[in-house]
Amino acid sequence: MTIWRANSSGEKSKMEDRYKSLRDFYESLLEYPEVLTYNNGSNKQSLTADFISSSSQSHHLVFYDKHLMAEFDNNNDMFADATFKICPNVKGVSQVLTVMCKKLNTTVPCMWVFMTRKTTKAYIAIWTFVKKKFPSFKPFRVTCDYEKAFMKSVRKAFKAHVRGCYFHFAQAIVRKAKSKDYRLYKRNNAKENPKGEQIIKKLLVLPLLPANNIPEGFDVILKLVKKLFIDEPKYLERWSKFLNNYFTKEWMKKVKPETFSVFNSVDRTNNYLESYHRTLNKFIRANPTTHQFSIKQINQQSKWDLERAAQVMKTTDARKSTLKLRENIIRDAWIQIRAEPRPWTVEQFINELSGYNDTSFFENIEQSIKLADENEDLEDSDDSVDDDSDSDLEDFEYKLECENVNVESHKTEEPVTIASSQSAKRGRKTPKNVVPRKSQRLLLKKQS
Repeated sequence: MTIWRANSSGEKSKMEDRYKSLRDFYESLLEYPEVLTYNNGSNKQSLTADFISSSSQSHHLVFYDKHLMAEFDNNNDMFADATFKICPNVKGVSQVLTVMCKKLNTTVPCMWVFMTRKTTKAYIAIWTFVKKKFPSFKPFRVTCDYEKAFMKSVRKAFKAHVRGCYFHFAQAIVRKAKSKDYRLYKRNNAKENPKGEQIIKKLLVLPLLPANNIPEGFDVILKLVKKLFIDEPKYLERWSKFLNNYFTKEWMKKVKPETFSVFNSVDRTNNYLESYHRTLNKFIRANPTTHQFSIKQINQQSKWDLERAAQVMKTTDARKSTLKLRENIIRDAWIQIRAEPRPWTVEQFINELSGYNDTSFFENIEQSIKLADENEDLEDSDDSVDDDSDSDLEDFEYKLECENVNVESHKTEEPVTIASSQSAKRGRKTPKNVVPRKSQRLLLKKQS
């Protein structure tokens, strides 16, 4: 779809297919606000587009439905994930961040962000904007992948419990075990190495344990490896290297059990977002033009809701029974490990769940990895930048340029810079037009 409009001289002009900067694209929305209009059933609705710039040299364009965002308060689960394949054809845009929220047992996308950087400060600039715009938006739990900068920003901005996605954990473990670095079993046929498959299944059970029991569970697996490969020094060396060099350093020390444990959690994965992004990938070609992305992505929201509902309707009784059985087994294990006076041991917990976990779940992970490889939308390495110490973040000044745009009208707010109270304590001069932290609420209330 191409948006045409008559200019002052009567000649037709159109939105460009490529922009030199995110700012250029944002300014074009001032001239073509109809791009933000979408159909929701029989009703026409519009999105708001806000441009954010910060002193960290990051720039972001946020799309959201202000009425929908206002529905979410401080008792909500938030899910966040980024996609790279469908980044719009705007110079500098590195990813599209999608935010979903859950309320009344329904999970819906409510915000999309075109991002130029993936640093901790870049994410915090976004959350600062969200908190300013929607003071009641305070998620108490956030599920995401294991991007360090994102996790750190959410913890600092919302004081929420940040939990890694269980499926991302499983994908990372299976991928790494099959990589050229370790070659622990063949990529397309894990069953050719039953010992290796047995160990992987037990590793996948670890996040289901309470965080304080995970170190003990990992020790159980280490002992099992030595026992299984006592007569196979070649594989013993490979598995020892995998568990000590990779799993211990990456998951036990860097990520930590408190983050990847999903004990007692109903929503253990980010599959809502994964499904949403896969659907978008089907309808939007790689690196679409900017107006194609905006219109198609938002219109696709209603299509995706219908598609998801249809998929639920098509789910076979056998599939429903399998999912329900799996969930009941996991919940029963959670009860047993905390049961009094004779709870399950950690080893018993791992053996019980890994023994069941031998068919559909493991194959589902394999299928997901294959889809990810085809879409090239999941990366093995985390290329975000956690470049900020806590003290740096406390002194970080945010410049929010929030110019609201919709099809009815648009207005421009004065840029607001939020300064840290630490500046005054350390004898630093407060820059002109900087609002001290103590005056923020009064100013924001006045502006709203």
